[in-house]
Amino acid sequence: MNDTDPVADYINANQLASAMNKTKWRKLATAMTSNPDFEPQVREKHLLDKVEPAGFTFLDWEWVKSGETKWIDWMELSPIRKDYVGRLIDDKQTDFTEWLRAALIGQSIPFEEIDGIFKVRGYIWPNA
Repeated sequence: MNDTDPVADYINANQLASAMNKTKWRKLATAMTSNPDFEPQVREKHLLDKVEPAGFTFLDWEWVKSGETKWIDWMELSPIRKDYVGRLIDDKQTDFTEWLRAALIGQSIPFEEIDGIFKVRGYIWPNA
């Protein structure tokens, strides 16, 4: 019987260094659910995914608080809240960039800000 962990095997084979741990992921989830006016939409890539995810969607932050986060390669957070207005009118957009940046810094979550999107890496890849 083979009890190897495919994620651990992948991490070791690719010489990945952890940038986040369960505590930091829990802090991120707590911060992202702390603002009653805003919940960021997320794009998330898991380590064993062969294809990058397409669009942004809402995330079950309770899963991040209590689930197996070692699978998360990276997570992108959009600071824009879009509210549906009507079929013929563009969605109303509210920018939460300052709040999101302050929340990440306040919880000591390492992140990159790229073209207005916040990227939290679960792992650091060699030569990246």
